[in-house]
Amino acid sequence: KRMENSKIKRYGLFLSMFIGLLFIMPVMDNDVWFILNSGRYVLANGIPVNEPFTIHEGLHFVMQQWLTDVIYWEIYRYAGETGLLAMLHIVAIALIYAYYRLAKLVSRGNEHTAIVLSMFMGVFVCLSFIRTRPQILSSLIFILEILCLESYLQTRKKKYILLLPLLSLLLINLHAAMWPMLLVFLLPYLAETLIQKKMPRQFAAEQVLEERIFLMAAGLILLSGFINPYGWEAMTYVFRSYGYDEINMVVGEMNAFTIQMPIEKIYGAIFLGIILLYARKSLPVRFLFLTAGTMYMALTAFRSIFLFTVVGTFPVAFIYRHWKGLRDKENNEQQKKTKKIRSILIGLLIIILIFVI
Repeated sequence: KRMENSKIKRYGLFLSMFIGLLFIMPVMDNDVWFILNSGRYVLANGIPVNEPFTIHEGLHFVMQQWLTDVIYWEIYRYAGETGLLAMLHIVAIALIYAYYRLAKLVSRGNEHTAIVLSMFMGVFVCLSFIRTRPQILSSLIFILEILCLESYLQTRKKKYILLLPLLSLLLINLHAAMWPMLLVFLLPYLAETLIQKKMPRQFAAEQVLEERIFLMAAGLILLSGFINPYGWEAMTYVFRSYGYDEINMVVGEMNAFTIQMPIEKIYGAIFLGIILLYARKSLPVRFLFLTAGTMYMALTAFRSIFLFTVVGTFPVAFIYRHWKGLRDKENNEQQKKTKKIRSILIGLLIIILIFVI
């Protein structure tokens, strides 16, 4: 019976990190209708080079998410809105599980730290960003990229680096606007290689990415990025499509982060909490840059909060790699502490649920 109860608790704890699925809004995002129409057009006429839906004749156009459009349209054609909503849940499960694997790797196998962190990340991601948009796929790809890099650092197996061009190939066709971020997320690893040699005592001692491996990874990502219908135009799409005041005036998610809405206040508290936590602990250089960089992006444009949520929070797992977790202890005092921690976590989830309702 004890073994059975232990297994039930273990499975229950593992499944608890997917509680965020309950927070996925069962509605279609407004952008999905353009996406569906684009996917239908591609299958009927091929990939366009001129914008096919406006009154402007001959307007040059890069359908930077053409593969996402096709996938969404195919799902919608055979399963309707129900199929798209089911797809959201499948992608959310994959995203949360990939984040869990990354947090577990960074916390040196601490399953309880990984599960608790993944549970809260899953709630915020599902609440705010799991929508019928291409960013859910790019988020998953970014987590997989970091997972490959961290796996290489711990095993020194080049097979993880050789997975990066596949991720690049997928992203350039699924969501080309975010493709440059694959290279940007490599930079903290290069910075760590250069900085840690000069200031080793200021940061946690860690294995670093060799310069030749960095060049290899960047080169493979860059070369595979050319495998798309628009070539260099798709790879540099982000530099021609953002930064216009006219767009920022009508697209709310391009505005700078403020603390006006309740969800922004919650994220503001998370930013402050992580800053205080990092100030007291010693972290590897790459983790500091990943968190600081994505936090800066989130503060300058609300749409980038999803990058901070999936890439900027997992280093917390490194800080709590020695946490003993939520296991029941034989010692009564330890059991009381465990129950208090569980009560706090459950209380936080209840507060978030009330906020959603």
